[in-house]
Amino acid sequence: MVKKHSDNQRISGLVVPSQWDETGKVIGLTIQSFNENEYLVERRKTAKNLISLLHQKVQVVGRVNERLDGRKTISIREFKLMENDNHAY
Repeated sequence: MVKKHSDNQRISGLVVPSQWDETGKVIGLTIQSFNENEYLVERRKTAKNLISLLHQKVQVVGRVNERLDGRKTISIREFKLMENDNHAY
């Protein structure tokens, strides 16, 4: 259940696995932002492409939702790989 949302937020952070299937394959991701927030990535076609960028710095744009339990999710509309020295804290 969703508490509130915000469209087209830009977030920079690391792509980190958060869920695995029974064979150990990554099936869920989070974005660990540089300001110490965590965003669960909603499963969409765009999100599937992020799996190839595990542990890489990315900038994503999408709709952020806050669930009733306080956790944030993001429905990613676009993303790009960041250069090593090009991130915002």
